[in-house]
Amino acid sequence: GGTVQFRALGLDTAYNPVAIDPAIVQWSAAGSGGEIAPDGTFRATVAGPVTIVATIAGIQASQALTVTPDTVPPAVTAPGIGFVTDSTVEPTLIPATVGWPAASDGGNGVAAYAFRRSTDGSPWVDVPLPDASSRSLPEARGPGQVRRYAVSATDTAGNASAWAESAPMLPLVA
Repeated sequence: GGTVQFRALGLDTAYNPVAIDPAIVQWSAAGSGGEIAPDGTFRATVAGPVTIVATIAGIQASQALTVTPDTVPPAVTAPGIGFVTDSTVEPTLIPATVGWPAASDGGNGVAAYAFRRSTDGSPWVDVPLPDASSRSLPEARGPGQVRRYAVSATDTAGNASAWAESAPMLPLVA
C-alpha cells in the first residue's frame, strides 16, 4: 500500500534537466507490483517486480523497481500516567489519564494500538480503546494499587510490535 510520486523530466542538448508539463505524460505500470495513477502516483499492491513507463508524444522512458513487503513492526514507547489536577479526589478513586506517544513506523503507518494493564501483580488484562488510533484513556485507580500498563501497535501491513511495558506505578494520597 505504499506510494511513490513519479515525475518526468526532459534533458536539453547539454543534458540539463528540463521541466515537462505533467498533463502531457501518460503513465503505465507493467508487472505485478502495483498500479500507477494518471498523475504519476505509484501505489504498491503486492510484492514483486514492476516497470513504470512514462510516454510523451510516442517517446517512452522506463524505470524498473521491485516492491518488497513491509516486515518491520512499529516502535512503541511504554505508557505513562498523568494524574488529573483540580479535581475532587474520592477516598477510593484517584482520577488519572494513561497515555503514550505515537508509534513510529517506517512503512505505511500505524493501523491500531492495543492496551493492557495489570493490577497488584495479577495477569495482564486487555483494555478496549475508544478507537484504533487512541493513544490515551481515563483511568480511575484506588490508592495503594500497584498498576503496570503496556501498549502494542500494529501497522497497516499487519506487523505487530512487542509490548512496551511501564514500570510499576503506585499512587499515594497525602
